[in-house]
Amino acid sequence: MTLLEALVALVILGLAATGFLEGFRAGGRTAREAADWSAAVAAAEVTLEGALLDAPPPDSLARWQPRVAREPWTGATRGRLDVVSATVTLPDGGELTLHRLVRR
Repeated sequence: MTLLEALVALVILGLAATGFLEGFRAGGRTAREAADWSAAVAAAEVTLEGALLDAPPPDSLARWQPRVAREPWTGATRGRLDVVSATVTLPDGGELTLHRLVRR
């Protein structure tokens, strides 16, 4: 094996290793985002359930900046249903909103 062949083999090996490492990094990022998303859904559900019980959100949810809105639903059964919405802010700045129809 010549020096040139050895260098080409090392370059190919380096490129392959870089591809594998990028895959591991992307997998880790996806796992973190999924964990954040699951926690945000749980925070929004707790906020929504608390709103239905007329309870304020617990202090443990402060990092999610929960907000609640309640307004009449304009669907087919006017005057009998409200839409209750709970919104939380994700760590990356995005928002997650859950909606639930409830009887007045």
